[in-house]
Amino acid sequence: MQDLIKIAGMVLLAFCVHATAFAIESEDLSIHGYGHQSYLHSADNTYLKADSQGTWTDNDLALLFTAKIDDKSKIWMQLYGSSDKIRLDWAFVDYQLSNNLTAKVGQIKTPIGLYNEIRDIRFLQVTSLQPLMYQEGVDIMHEAYNGVAFVYKHGLGNGSLTWDVYGGQEVDFEGSTSVKNRRLTGGRVTYKTPFNGLSFMLSAYSNNHQSITTVGKVITTGEQGAQNFSMFSVDYNNNDWNIKSEYANVDNDLTKKNGKSYYLQAGYTFAEKWTPYVRCDYITTDSNLSSDPSYYQRSNSLGMGYKINSSINMRVENHWNNGYAMPVASEEVNAGTGKTDWNMFAASVNFIF
Repeated sequence: MQDLIKIAGMVLLAFCVHATAFAIESEDLSIHGYGHQSYLHSADNTYLKADSQGTWTDNDLALLFTAKIDDKSKIWMQLYGSSDKIRLDWAFVDYQLSNNLTAKVGQIKTPIGLYNEIRDIRFLQVTSLQPLMYQEGVDIMHEAYNGVAFVYKHGLGNGSLTWDVYGGQEVDFEGSTSVKNRRLTGGRVTYKTPFNGLSFMLSAYSNNHQSITTVGKVITTGEQGAQNFSMFSVDYNNNDWNIKSEYANVDNDLTKKNGKSYYLQAGYTFAEKWTPYVRCDYITTDSNLSSDPSYYQRSNSLGMGYKINSSINMRVENHWNNGYAMPVASEEVNAGTGKTDWNMFAASVNFIF
């Protein structure tokens, strides 16, 4: 009964957001935004601050500012806030070097896979919770970096190719006390096929970092190593179908751990408003211990989305989990103490303006 009351409250919130949402547009300046409010409930293992009592702390609100400097250059900035943080998410300037080539300089979202640049924009996603590899509990995806990027687009037959090349230093939003990031280099290539809605993507990066030890105000640097990442992605979005699948592998020289993750997700929209969806998900944070439920997790998800209007949608889903690698990675459950088979429920209101 309490869950039903909370979900009803989320419906009310959705209509309140609809009444107050706005966007500002002018020739040289625009302000847009997005956000979500979720209710999470975990029957056994604590994860994303959710336990058997449930939590409403999974929420955010972001404002995106763009300012046109001239016909070739524009400034982008995003402010992001949630229940426990407020930060400058990214801020950069882009410059159109040619019809096909764009340069970016500043704090930039890292171009990895299908979700990383929109990982916070739940409205644009199919599910309430992202695939395991994108969730913040596990250190696979670097959300942003300070540096420079070049994006080159060109045709290929009846399709197109987009090349992203970037370099700089990872932004550590959580403020790690054990690792200092030194150098990040990476790239991504996206092939949009002649088949409408079908694309393939390869992403890779190498992040050089150094271990640090802090005693009082004294910081001592130690061993350096690289975290090497690679990912293959497939995306099909056409004729009311939205199908995605990705495989990622990461090697960490400092921790001597190899992790991998993959998922298959499908949703179908009917009557222009309803979208049932399913996802099969797997992750191991340490391949050497992949038979230990503290270091692997399989998750099968089933849910339903409802589009209230062009700016607001709702989703309700359940996750049946085997293994608890994510609660261990997020340090909410100690290795060896969690329950192997557990369920997690999520409901969310997502909006954009």
